[in-house]
Amino acid sequence: MCDYIGIFSMIMGSAVSALHFSFHCFWVERTVYQIGIVGICVMGVVLVTQPKFEEHHTLKLLFYLTSVSVSALPIAHMAVTLGYIFEFLQKKKKKKN
Repeated sequence: MCDYIGIFSMIMGSAVSALHFSFHCFWVERTVYQIGIVGICVMGVVLVTQPKFEEHHTLKLLFYLTSVSVSALPIAHMAVTLGYIFEFLQKKKKKKN
């Protein structure tokens, strides 16, 4: 039971600390993403530790994958917002020519 709590707390701790430093200039987005990730991880801990979910391994896996996917969403948002995707595509296009 404690391993489930540990996995969710590790995901939450990693994501929240990374958001704190990477979105330091964008405090509204940082706060929204942090609240969302913390909420999903807390829901995951509450639901996964319920006795009803002991046999539902697929649902547990889906909660883990959802929390990790939501944690990766801000990285994609920051890459698009700051233009990293555009720069990468431009460099790739120049190498072809």
